[in-house]
Amino acid sequence: MTSAKFAWPSLSPETKAYVAPGNPPVLLSDSATPILNTCEISCSKNDVPGVIGEGSLFDYPGERALRVKDDHGEVVVEIWPPSVEDVSLVGAGTRKFGRGVEETFRVSGLTRDGDSYTVYFQCREPEAFERTKEAIDRHRSEIGEGRKPDEYLDAVIRLLKSRPRVNLSEVGSVLTTFEMPGGIEDARHEVETLVEGGKVEGMVDGNTFVNSYSISTGKASYAVAISFDFKDESLQIRCPKCAAAIPKKDKDSIGTCQYCGTLYFVPSRVFKLL
Repeated sequence: MTSAKFAWPSLSPETKAYVAPGNPPVLLSDSATPILNTCEISCSKNDVPGVIGEGSLFDYPGERALRVKDDHGEVVVEIWPPSVEDVSLVGAGTRKFGRGVEETFRVSGLTRDGDSYTVYFQCREPEAFERTKEAIDRHRSEIGEGRKPDEYLDAVIRLLKSRPRVNLSEVGSVLTTFEMPGGIEDARHEVETLVEGGKVEGMVDGNTFVNSYSISTGKASYAVAISFDFKDESLQIRCPKCAAAIPKKDKDSIGTCQYCGTLYFVPSRVFKLL
C-alpha cells in the first residue's frame, strides 16, 4: 500500500477532535446494517463545517439509503445514492499503521431535500472504501432497475401540479433522485418541454414555474408561442392563434397579440437566440 500523511481537509488543527476508535456502534433500528462500525468523520452541509469526531455508517436496504451517525447514534446526514456526486479516496487514500491499513475517503452529493454535503471518513476497518462504494452502487442499480423509463416525468408533473408556484430548484431535486442532471437550466428545459407538449399548463417566470390559473389575477388562458423568425435582425414571434408576426423587442415571457388579443407565453430558450 502507498503511504500517505493525512491532512484533515479544509479544517484547522484546532477544530479537529480525535477520538480513538474501538467503541461498538449503537444500533437504533433492526433494519439498519452497519457498513463502517467506527471511524473518524468530518461532515459539512452547504459548505458549513459540522460534526467532527467518531462516527459510523449504516445501510438501510428497505429505504435505499445510507446514514452517517455520530458516536451518540444521532444521524448526521443521510446519503441518498441517486444524488451522490463523488465517492473517492483522498490523496493516496491509504497509509500503514503497525500491521494494518488506514483508508481516507469522501462521499459528497445532495440530500433528498436538496442540501449539499461532504463527509470525510478516516477508517481502519478492512476494505472500508470498497464496502461503502459497493453499497452506494448497489442501491443506485436497484433503484434504476425498478423504474420505468419516463417515471421521472410523472414525478415532475405531479410536483408542478401540486401548487400554484414551484421553484425550479425543487424540480432539480426530483431529477437528481432519478440520477439525472438537476441544475436550474436542466429543470428549466424539462419544464418547458412539458409545457410545450401540453403535459402541464403554465409558464416559467424566472426560476419559478407558475400554473396557468395564477398567471394573472384570475384564471388566464394562454398559448405557447414556439414559432418565430427574424426580420431585419429582429425577433418576430408568431401568434399561436392567428399566426400574425409580433415584433419582440423585450424579453418578457408573457405577451398579448395586438391583432387577436391572445395571451401567449414565450419559452426562455427562444430568447437565447437574441
